[in-house]
Amino acid sequence: MTGKSQSILLGAMIVGLLATIFGLVQFSVQSQVLGSLACCVIPTTGALLATWHYTSTNALTIRAGEGAMIGLAACILGYFISLVLSLLVSYTGLMPSPFDVEAVIEMTQESMVDRGSSQAEIDQAIGFMRKFYLVFVIVAMVAYGALGAVVGAIGASLFKRGEPDMELGAPEME
Repeated sequence: MTGKSQSILLGAMIVGLLATIFGLVQFSVQSQVLGSLACCVIPTTGALLATWHYTSTNALTIRAGEGAMIGLAACILGYFISLVLSLLVSYTGLMPSPFDVEAVIEMTQESMVDRGSSQAEIDQAIGFMRKFYLVFVIVAMVAYGALGAVVGAIGASLFKRGEPDMELGAPEME
């Protein structure tokens, strides 16, 4: 396995594990705030870790585009890992399967009742979820990838190691 593949896999494993853990905790406490926080923290952590690992292990300074690709790959792969891990955890009964739309809808309905939402609001939200659940899953994956790419590009600037590759057009150091 190449150094870049190892770094991407490391970042992806962190994304997958953190997303599954946050999902389990969010299901237990039914917190929208925790879910929102996780959407930002998880891909940021995975992309930064993957970029840092690649630049540190290989003593490289990389361009922002390469950092973006590392962050993107780590977060997209990590998203799929979290789906698989969440499916495995769902067999224990600790949380619903990410593919069990009815269980997710039921959890949302209970959460909305606990927050004091009206029956009209609950019905509207559930109707929307039934129609667009797959879209939510795809949008979440795209959001993870986009955030991973941006953070990977930032990580490329933060974690400069060694001499820049002159063939890539990096500015000369004096």
